[in-house]
Amino acid sequence: MIDFRYHLVSIISVFLALAVGIVLGAGPLKQPIGESLQSQVDSLRTDRDNLRAKLDEANGSIEDLNTYITESAPALLAETLKGTKVTLVSTPNTTSQTIKDVQGRLEDAGATVSDGGQLTPESLKPEESEKALEALKEIDPKLPADPREAFEKAIAHAYAGEHEGAYDAEKATQVIDELRSAKRLNGGSYARADVVVFLLGDSTEEDTQPAEDYTGLLNALGSTAPTVATGSVDSGNNGAVKQLRDRKIAVTSVDGVDLSAGTVITALAVADLHATKKHQSYGFADSAKALVPNPLPEPQSKPREG
Repeated sequence: MIDFRYHLVSIISVFLALAVGIVLGAGPLKQPIGESLQSQVDSLRTDRDNLRAKLDEANGSIEDLNTYITESAPALLAETLKGTKVTLVSTPNTTSQTIKDVQGRLEDAGATVSDGGQLTPESLKPEESEKALEALKEIDPKLPADPREAFEKAIAHAYAGEHEGAYDAEKATQVIDELRSAKRLNGGSYARADVVVFLLGDSTEEDTQPAEDYTGLLNALGSTAPTVATGSVDSGNNGAVKQLRDRKIAVTSVDGVDLSAGTVITALAVADLHATKKHQSYGFADSAKALVPNPLPEPQSKPREG
């Protein structure tokens, strides 16, 4: 009997609470609650509309700039890299189309472009590295004891193109051959380079070697040879390129290589670095200091007439 009365009182209390809520909601509290909710909804709508307007404006600006720079490419690039030797190196997830597009723009500017190959997800990993490290240390006994640092230094000095502190042609060729043999490099060969262009593919959640992890290698490479590192606009906003800029890695950085204008900017950045020997940051992302070099690089020689 006590249990039944307890449950009966509980049920009555619940219905009374519902009734009081309904009465208050429909009566004296209806207007304040309604006005508060409406105000919040209006505020959210305003914020949404403002963000949409800003996004449309930003996208419009990028699209306009992309079109302008792409259409101006022949005049902007004309012989700015004539006689310059460039080596292209890429990371996993760099598409073949991106590599082809960047190479094309460099050649449009007059550069001689060599394929340095594409690193693999295992390029810098210490796992199962004993055999590869032993072979590399036979080539360069001064490599660091830490496996990752050893791979970074070996790769950097192999691509640095006979600049001061880099490997000579024979030693660089041996290192690159060993990296290919150890499946830490796909393709590529040694070539003397005035500037190295390092293409950073976009990272994915499945990556065992995210693009952001190449900062150590790029620091070693950029400290030895003039280096331009490129990535997507997103990479410049929140990715590998932004990390290079935040950490002040010794390379010129370019974001926007996923746009046709980005490949043009990359070629201009190579010409600027080759001429000035000063590291800069270019592209569309907020982390870039400028869209393109200013002043723009001058042609290496006057264009031939006729």
